[in-house]
Amino acid sequence: MGVCLGTQMAIQSLFAVVGAGVGNPTLATNPWTMAISVLLSIGGVVGFLAIFRVDLRSTASFGFPQPLRTLPAVILLTVAGWIVSMQVGMTTEQLVPMPKAIEELFNQLLDRSKPLGLLLAIVVAAPLTEEYLCRGIVLPALQRRWGSAVAVVGSALAFGALHMNPWQFFYAAVLGVTLGWLRVQSGSILPGILLHALNNLISWLLLIHPSLIPNGQDFVDKTAQEVPTTWLLLAALLFPAGLLLLGQRRGQGSLQSPDAGSH
Repeated sequence: MGVCLGTQMAIQSLFAVVGAGVGNPTLATNPWTMAISVLLSIGGVVGFLAIFRVDLRSTASFGFPQPLRTLPAVILLTVAGWIVSMQVGMTTEQLVPMPKAIEELFNQLLDRSKPLGLLLAIVVAAPLTEEYLCRGIVLPALQRRWGSAVAVVGSALAFGALHMNPWQFFYAAVLGVTLGWLRVQSGSILPGILLHALNNLISWLLLIHPSLIPNGQDFVDKTAQEVPTTWLLLAALLFPAGLLLLGQRRGQGSLQSPDAGSH
């Protein structure tokens, strides 16, 4: 994880130097450069593993077993996870108000005037990189030594820490538990990549087209204090439905091996 963060920070520092040289101080903090730095950071991880002769095929499986059950489960868990993450994020910001400087940085990174760059950064680059790192490398390593429960929680905490700020740590860690469980149950990181991408796509739609989501503008303007109770009740129904759908397919034996049933 340190290699990934180090590579990403080095790339963004390079963009900052170039931006200062060409008179564009925000070059390092716009969605396009964020997407590029995130995608290139996975190269640093792959290179590090190759140096130590780690078999990259053993770090992650990209199969999508039994899609007629897995895909509906992913959709149900995506909606439920997004609702819960929104509530956790809002509660965190109420308890720990975000400083103006940090809020301005987020506004630059999530610049709505660059929708395609933002789409590439948070819907493509982030899910691919973060799932490969957290559920493709960290989770199997923890699982081989301490079992599935520790692996799911540990990789979720690593996922939260990867965001490097308290306002994203808690909701990312909560979502990470679902992503980790999905990885263990499916034997593949691909369902988690899809769930992560769909989750971020909803957030992208909220930022770019808030009218498409009920109360969307209130969330964007941060005038909403909490997620509607009806949404939380919906999440409470969708979560067990998604878990049951996957559980029926895999059974308890899948919890023992991270690569069971992979393709």
